[in-house]
Amino acid sequence: MASRGVVVAAAVGALVGAVVGCKSSVDPDQGKFACTADGDCGDGFQCVPRFDKGAYCYKKGTCVAETCNGLDDNCNGAVDDNLPEVGTTCSTGLKGDCAMGAKVCDGGIVCVPLALPGPELCNGRDDDCDGLTDEDFDFQTDSQHCGNCGTVCGTGNGCLAGTCREARCDDGVDNDNVGGADCADPACLDRACGPADGGFRCGLADAGQLDAGVPDAGAPDAGEGDAGGVDAGDVDAGAVDAGDLDAGASDAGDADGGAGDAGSDAGLQLPPGCFPR
Repeated sequence: MASRGVVVAAAVGALVGAVVGCKSSVDPDQGKFACTADGDCGDGFQCVPRFDKGAYCYKKGTCVAETCNGLDDNCNGAVDDNLPEVGTTCSTGLKGDCAMGAKVCDGGIVCVPLALPGPELCNGRDDDCDGLTDEDFDFQTDSQHCGNCGTVCGTGNGCLAGTCREARCDDGVDNDNVGGADCADPACLDRACGPADGGFRCGLADAGQLDAGVPDAGAPDAGEGDAGGVDAGDVDAGAVDAGDLDAGASDAGDADGGAGDAGSDAGLQLPPGCFPR
């Protein structure tokens, strides 16, 4: 009996060895036969290459196109790999810089933003993804972004209504190159000038400094009420000053004997200057 068993075993071994290209090794992790071609696997099986090591025999129909499902659908040893849609651009539905996204496999194909919300910068973009652009910056008053992002007002200037204008009104320099230096520049009106602790401000002269006198070289017109109640008489001793309309254009002369009260025009203000306030 023992001799007969040995003979049978030998015959079976010879038959197995006679199968051309058949591989006898088995992957301990997969329980699959190793192969190099479909012919190594027999009918109904195919040889599938793996990315990590060699190739193994799988039953036909077992290995299919890879999908995002946490499985190795194509039997190549990797999970959720080689998905054509992964990495393509998509819309996240968010605002600003967070609107553009890319598709990834995460329990399914999902769109994730290419940028996350961050601090708002002055760059013409919606960095914090709230639907607003550069909203944290005041282009009307910000001397670092005056009128628009990146416009910096230089030394001695400030941002006034979105334009870099004179802000240093006591240095004798026309810092904004328009309108003159210091109080001569309208931008300095009511700004500090002169000694820092003196309360001086750029402004216009008082009426008492007009027309070559204080005020007009007399109370009015070189006398107390023009040297009489009203110009040398009660109601000027006549209809108006002993005659029609002061016996002349006004008060026996053109505009009180001068162009305007013995000075210049009695109502004009002097140029702006630096005055105590």
